[in-house]
Amino acid sequence: GCVRGQLEVIVNFDVNAMDIDLRLTDESGRLLDSSALAGEVERVSHYFTADETVYLEVAGYLDTAEGPYSITTLLNGCMDSPADE
Repeated sequence: GCVRGQLEVIVNFDVNAMDIDLRLTDESGRLLDSSALAGEVERVSHYFTADETVYLEVAGYLDTAEGPYSITTLLNGCMDSPADE
């Protein structure tokens, strides 16, 4: 798990072919971060205060865009979760 770490997700795509938006949510569906810019790069981030699962949703703007994109994930500063005693 990742505790006290920073997750950054970067999605690159061809803005001439499509426009995409990002949503980062937790297990309950609560929105943690989103990105809906009009550029070639969308970016979301989250700071982990506990060991948790997050989900990334990549969607076409107005649900009409299709095409290739690349996802880069960066995870920095994580500490192991404390062991159960």
